[in-house]
Amino acid sequence: MSTLITDWSQQHVLLTGAQGGLGQELARQLTEKGALVTLVGRREDALREQAVTLGQRDLLCDLTHAEDVAALVDHVQTSRPQITGWIHAAGCSITDLYTHTPWAKHAEVMQLNTLVPMQLTHALLPLLQRQQQTWLLHVGSVFGALGFPTQASYCASKAALARFCEALQRELEPSVCTIMYAAPRAIKTTMNDGVMHRFNQSSGTHEDSPAHVAGAILRQIEQGQRRQTIGWPERLFVKLNALVPQLVDANLRKPLRQLRQLLQEQNP
Repeated sequence: MSTLITDWSQQHVLLTGAQGGLGQELARQLTEKGALVTLVGRREDALREQAVTLGQRDLLCDLTHAEDVAALVDHVQTSRPQITGWIHAAGCSITDLYTHTPWAKHAEVMQLNTLVPMQLTHALLPLLQRQQQTWLLHVGSVFGALGFPTQASYCASKAALARFCEALQRELEPSVCTIMYAAPRAIKTTMNDGVMHRFNQSSGTHEDSPAHVAGAILRQIEQGQRRQTIGWPERLFVKLNALVPQLVDANLRKPLRQLRQLLQEQNP
């Protein structure tokens, strides 16, 4: 594995999902490293404040709107200096029993977590391939390799994203554009507030800080590492789930009981 980036000051990074807990930390650390960053988000005032604070560029874009996605692609095509790398950190989740959630919400998770990054990759990859040593990284989840109760659509969306990245990695020569995928475990962000945070606390499940995860992702990009799972013992659970899924089945019965109780307390 060769080094991909030695000097971040030569990088212009497109950061989608820049306003999330992880996205904000990625933006901060990229700025500290000297990279030029175009921050992409959908909350206008907060996005502008973030850009001004960091001294970076901003681009208002709602990734669930087709016209906004088209405008984003147009912006990348004309951006100077050219985009050299892209981190996709946007996403959403649901914590509930599968049939207790309206289908429209499941569809929203699949759209934002899977179809949007696939669509953007389809549009942006040819632009990145015109240059040397370009790269893109999609932020997935350990749940993309480990089915977890009350997270059915989220697990499905991240599993699809992981296989999408893997297929592209095997389709493209690394010298053309390095495709990377990062799978963090639970992160202390607003997306994990509520039932999942209470479950993590009661079960002793560790939640990583956004700073820790952002640092791991940037090191992955620097090294050109195609894939990584962040966190232990989650890396072990992923391997066990692939080799002996019935063993993991048994270990998830107690968490399911805890989650059912927490959901009932939230929605009596």
